[in-house]
Amino acid sequence: MVSTCLHTWFHIRLTDPRECFESFSGQIATYYRDCRSARLPHLHTYVDDLIAGDGEDRFHYGLELLLDGIGARMPTS
Repeated sequence: MVSTCLHTWFHIRLTDPRECFESFSGQIATYYRDCRSARLPHLHTYVDDLIAGDGEDRFHYGLELLLDGIGARMPTS
């Protein structure tokens, strides 16, 4: 994965940013899908959501996931 990330980083510097993001997100999606689904079932379920939209959409999605996870662990009174 490290060599893929380095290759992608160099690729980013040489091509259109949108094209490079699509290539990189495709590599990430493939990597996540290749992980064992028994070990990471939610990752398999939501991989398309994790790479959908633009940067701001992904940021808000990730923030929402983080806050939902924190909220789920808060004690109820």
